[in-house]
Amino acid sequence: AWSPTETVEFRMDNEYRRQQSNPLRSSRDSAFLASLSAAWYPRWSTRMDFRLVADNLTDSDFQEFPGTPPMGRQVSLALGLAW
Repeated sequence: AWSPTETVEFRMDNEYRRQQSNPLRSSRDSAFLASLSAAWYPRWSTRMDFRLVADNLTDSDFQEFPGTPPMGRQVSLALGLAW
């Protein structure tokens, strides 16, 4: 993680997966997955954060569960509240 300021944080997560061969899996048995996120923690609230996340940057077709279609590239916006 990299925080250029107190209220902003950037993250990049990478993962390499290698699974046993499975006849139900129509994709390869290995994959490199990457995600990138940016978070903003507003100064006016210590319990709230906003996040922009991009998952599967490599647009991998890896099937985590054999026979189940992969997620594909996805971008999401989230609001987090701490109790």
